[in-house]
Amino acid sequence: MDFVYYQLRAHFLKKEENRQVSFRLTELEELWLCTIKQCKRRLKQYQECGRLIYIPGRGRGNYSTLIFQEDFQTEVQLIVEKALQDNSLTDVMELLQLEIPKEWFEEVFKEIQGLFGVQQSSDDQDILRYVLRRPITSLDPLKTAVSREAFLIRQFGDSLLIYDERSHQLKPGLAHHWSASKDYCSWTFFLRKGVRFHHGRTLTSEDVRHTLLRGKDAESVVAWQLQNILEINCPDKFTVTIRLSKGEPFFGHYVSTGNLAILPHDIVFEERKWVSTGPFRIKEFSDRKIVLEVFEEYYGERPLMDRIEFWVIESRELPVTVSTQANVSEADEYVERRQKDVGVDFLIFNFQRLSVVQKPEFREALYHLLDSTQMAAELEIGTPASRFYPEKSYFETKAVSKVDALLKKAGYKGETLILGTFNSLEARLKVQWLKDRAAEFGIMLEIKELSIEDSFYTKEFEEQTDMMMMGDIPAATDRELAFLDFCCNPNLLCQRFFSNEILTILNHKVEKMKFNEDYNRRQQKYEEIDRWMTENHYLVYVSHPIKRELVHSTIEHQGGDSFSYLNLRTAWAE
Repeated sequence: MDFVYYQLRAHFLKKEENRQVSFRLTELEELWLCTIKQCKRRLKQYQECGRLIYIPGRGRGNYSTLIFQEDFQTEVQLIVEKALQDNSLTDVMELLQLEIPKEWFEEVFKEIQGLFGVQQSSDDQDILRYVLRRPITSLDPLKTAVSREAFLIRQFGDSLLIYDERSHQLKPGLAHHWSASKDYCSWTFFLRKGVRFHHGRTLTSEDVRHTLLRGKDAESVVAWQLQNILEINCPDKFTVTIRLSKGEPFFGHYVSTGNLAILPHDIVFEERKWVSTGPFRIKEFSDRKIVLEVFEEYYGERPLMDRIEFWVIESRELPVTVSTQANVSEADEYVERRQKDVGVDFLIFNFQRLSVVQKPEFREALYHLLDSTQMAAELEIGTPASRFYPEKSYFETKAVSKVDALLKKAGYKGETLILGTFNSLEARLKVQWLKDRAAEFGIMLEIKELSIEDSFYTKEFEEQTDMMMMGDIPAATDRELAFLDFCCNPNLLCQRFFSNEILTILNHKVEKMKFNEDYNRRQQKYEEIDRWMTENHYLVYVSHPIKRELVHSTIEHQGGDSFSYLNLRTAWAE
């Protein structure tokens, strides 16, 4: 399919009358991102093959005319029908991304949906096709701080150790054994032999050293975890010894995360050509599609699916969906799976901009008027939250009678404040609820929507918002590490929004938590940190959301994942 041609037709659809449209060539220059000369050449090629008639405008800058030879809807339906016959998804997906009336696809909705879920190729390969609702941000493990990207990274790479969330214990990963000195200042890891990277070479201690040194880089999201490393020694090909400047009982947890998946030292890392030791490797990577294929030389248990395809479909109006839709009947091959308490949604205040949110009385006023129980009931967004962990949350009674006095004490004069959020339907509902609620008390909020793929790794949050409503879905299954990451990850909002004074106190409290070797005592320290942040209203927890997703009914799996209901290493088709 010639995507450029259909892009042209979709662009002019609203202006088209009787298959005819007037336009200026500068429009196509912007649409196709090419020169006027190249635009003319393309139009002449389409005329030569009988798709349209191109009548150039007389004189520079005047309107030209296109007369299309076929009705656009008819062309689209022919492409879709052929794609369905060939069991090919690419052409359909490209059409679905264009501004084309979605009712054109209604008659073939069932067939399009049938291309997703579990498929079997002519050579008996089991294929799982899955939907992503936004483009990928970054798959660099030293940059990634988003749960979905962290989920993908765990398919490509393996870490030294594995965290068992049920027992709260560490288990062997690429290291079959490990030990720590009594003072936790020295850690030794003994590597499995015969583990292969995707490019064919076997794993050695030098790869571990390379990965950890890369992680120590000041710009890395895990630099805070590795800051106490003094030296890394490789006494032989399968032994790594790490010496720390101070004893860290929690160090083993750090090397169990996807951010420290072991990378080969002999090639330069490329996001779209991930090379590691994981059960899947990248077959194809574009803005609209990621294809993983099983790595047959994987040292561990082979995944049961042979190929995983992730397709980016941003529009919520499209017939292919991963969220609940009224027009999905019981007869369909997709079933709804729900997962409660997936992370936490919260309102966090930006201390990097001079505004009234610096005043504790103003933040407390927002806390009291933001009745999370009422919001959760009205919007059906999950359970009310008062703590980071769902099981630690409890019912809070808000005192709205205090709001007016608190605003007066804060010196709030009715100025407009910027409330940031991501550009998703769920996020819009929450911030609009808060905006309306705040207006009842005379607080003026302006909503600013930001794109996660375009804004997350920039300074837009700090520079353009006074507060943000967002969610944290832990990238790690290690719940303790998830909370520490929430507090310490430089790409997350605690580190980005809090002042130096607040961060000094926070980091000191975090040190006391992570340097404690006893799990129960670390939990006590977690309670202290969470209570300190909420009592000072540096942030306000809102809800623990419910995740709803449609999954193909034939898929079985063992264990879940915070991003997907599927553990791709164990998923299989019945």
